[in-house]
Amino acid sequence: MSFEIEGWTYIPIANGEEVPALVALRNPDQLPAGIVGLYATEQVNGTWDIDAWSNASYEEIGLFLSAHLGQPLSDTVDALDEFSLDWAVLEDPAVSGIAPEPFGTGVVAGDPLEPVVVNSGDPQAILELLELVNYPAVSMVSIASTSGTSTIGQGCVSTTTGDWFGILRISFESEISLSGSFSDTYSTQTSNWSCCWPFIVRAAGDWSPWTCGAWAFAGYADPPLLGQCTGYWDRPATRTRWRSLTIGWPDCSVTACNQTKTGTATQRTTCTTPATPTLDGGYTCAGVTPCPPPAPGTLACSPTRNFSTSDWLPRIPGCP
Repeated sequence: MSFEIEGWTYIPIANGEEVPALVALRNPDQLPAGIVGLYATEQVNGTWDIDAWSNASYEEIGLFLSAHLGQPLSDTVDALDEFSLDWAVLEDPAVSGIAPEPFGTGVVAGDPLEPVVVNSGDPQAILELLELVNYPAVSMVSIASTSGTSTIGQGCVSTTTGDWFGILRISFESEISLSGSFSDTYSTQTSNWSCCWPFIVRAAGDWSPWTCGAWAFAGYADPPLLGQCTGYWDRPATRTRWRSLTIGWPDCSVTACNQTKTGTATQRTTCTTPATPTLDGGYTCAGVTPCPPPAPGTLACSPTRNFSTSDWLPRIPGCP
């Protein structure tokens, strides 16, 4: 599941029913940006250790998380579903994961401008200016200040970064443990705020098993080899995944809706058939009788190639 608010999407890193870490990524419409994402880990004393990704792609972040967490890359891609990671990039040997760097006060720890930010009478204003020119900086993580508590908007008081991550951790754990819902727990913790910020809570299920259609002959490979033609049989495969959305509006009203996504792929198998003496003059497999498809039930419906996905449907008004 994920939580989106004020241009940031938060994804829990769960260990059973506990959430010891959070990933925060700037949404695509907020890019380019100096700092693309944050990786926050709660410490024993309740504080949060925060690292930052500067100028990394979503794919590079996804590859790091998959290796760092020891989980299949497909699971990481599912968790980052809203960011539409490109499988061609993920499988490119030249692309590798990028580890985040320690985060300081609004900038990467050790940044030469960090003392300027820390010693400024208005650090948030400086960080906002740095963000504006795409310098590696973050002034606000959603409604949480990265340089201390400050007042924003019409008397709306922001939280500190650590307190904000704590609110999200408790809310995610409530949803995961089924002791409550994210939105209800979040609303209880923020009920004393004077403003309502628009947000979206997304919870998604696992992909269903693949369902395969009928085999269709896809042709022969050229040229034939040792008097045999290698043929390809393809069949379409589909699977689905559901998600629920809880949307909070500036007037504090809430909308809930459900959507379904379809994934499609092609499963391919090969076969061979004798080609001699039926090869045509061009020494191709044109006109050779196709070899038969696999017998029913002999090959499991399990495409191994990457698949494409449709948009989340239906498109309900007010439900992105």
